[in-house]
Amino acid sequence: MDQCQTELLKRIQRVRDRSFRGMISLQDYLQGHELSIELVQALVSKDESKISQATKKIENWLEGMEKTKSE
Repeated sequence: MDQCQTELLKRIQRVRDRSFRGMISLQDYLQGHELSIELVQALVSKDESKISQATKKIENWLEGMEKTKSE
């Protein structure tokens, strides 16, 4: 796992932690969990296209979650 994926997983955890404080919905929390699993599976498979695709999905999700937080 490279630094990019490590940082993405840390960002996901920070967003998911907010759900316990009632700052995001359970649906958003579960979506983040599913995306985390997808990224780990892609990393295990070592398929660069799957890793890239999973990384892009997570980046989009994080941008949406971080934007929601700032509003």
